[in-house]
Amino acid sequence: MKLLQNILTVVIVFTSIQNTIAQEINTSIKLKIPVFEKTTIIVEPEYTQNDFQTYQGTFSYNTDIRFKHSKRFQTEIGSSFKSKIDSNKDNEFISDNGFLHFDIIYSFPNTLNDVKFQYRYRYQTNFEKRYIRSKLECTQKGYEYIEPYASAEVYYSIMEETIPKTKIKMGLKQSINKKFTIEEFFEIDTKIKRQSITNSYCLGLSLGIQL
Repeated sequence: MKLLQNILTVVIVFTSIQNTIAQEINTSIKLKIPVFEKTTIIVEPEYTQNDFQTYQGTFSYNTDIRFKHSKRFQTEIGSSFKSKIDSNKDNEFISDNGFLHFDIIYSFPNTLNDVKFQYRYRYQTNFEKRYIRSKLECTQKGYEYIEPYASAEVYYSIMEETIPKTKIKMGLKQSINKKFTIEEFFEIDTKIKRQSITNSYCLGLSLGIQL
């Protein structure tokens, strides 16, 4: 009953934010497939509605292989392919691009009760553009079903030697059972150009499946 109440509360908040703040809506399914004791394949198709007036959206397909080396240290290699869709043009794919990435993930020792910090270093490239992405995430443990979290991420362009983008993300992860989780989040993307800074707000809902 408590889990159902928590889910209903989050759905109400999710809908309220969508109607008042969010400019984009993201939905995804994250499938985790263990292949060896310390190796997991992660497959995540996702769709983002970018513009509700022009009906433009972005479809992404992410594939990763994660290696767990120890309790605190993991590495990951993967790819991400994105295609933009314009529904006003009979769902025409108007552009597409892809990236390869390599991650180093480190979980810090617990310094505060039930609060965990994790750092992710990502090198990302499509051979024309190259980025270093640094992300720090804080998760509050200790609740029965829900894990609140917040993260901050900085993009560094190696080619241009600038910081073109930052991300701030806040959300909740809910465990339905050992195999299924639901994640709701609110994300602020900040794009930085020479003379301007623009923010976009995205609301997301993700279903996690652990095989």
